[in-house]
Amino acid sequence: MKPVIRDLLLSDIGPAVRLLEECRGLVDTKPADIAQFVSDVTAGPSGVVAVDGDRIVGLVQARTVADDAWINVVVIDPDWRHQGVGSAMIQRLEDKLLHLGVRKISALLSAAQAGETALVNRGFAPTHGLVLYEKLEPLAPTAI
Repeated sequence: MKPVIRDLLLSDIGPAVRLLEECRGLVDTKPADIAQFVSDVTAGPSGVVAVDGDRIVGLVQARTVADDAWINVVVIDPDWRHQGVGSAMIQRLEDKLLHLGVRKISALLSAAQAGETALVNRGFAPTHGLVLYEKLEPLAPTAI
């Protein structure tokens, strides 16, 4: 039986964080910034979940700015991968974002990361040859 795909609700934050924590150590899952995820979810309608019974087994969440959206969380329980759950969640999120006026949806994933196949199945085109530069700043200012 396939899970139900529906919008992410505020009441889903706890179970969604649990799924993010469960999948944190998996090789093909990018660790999510839990605080940023909670902030984004409480700021507005930006996510979709896959639910099996009373358990969240998949999550896709995006951040929107004007008519652009960035998918920044894609997590699928390993037992539910390669069964169309990711593609179904991406489709539901696309529909939701288009209804909100979004015209460009982007996602940054590493090769073979969970969600890559779902994005390709939904018509997203990979852009090769880009390099992501990141820097994590310390919480306290450093002496100059």
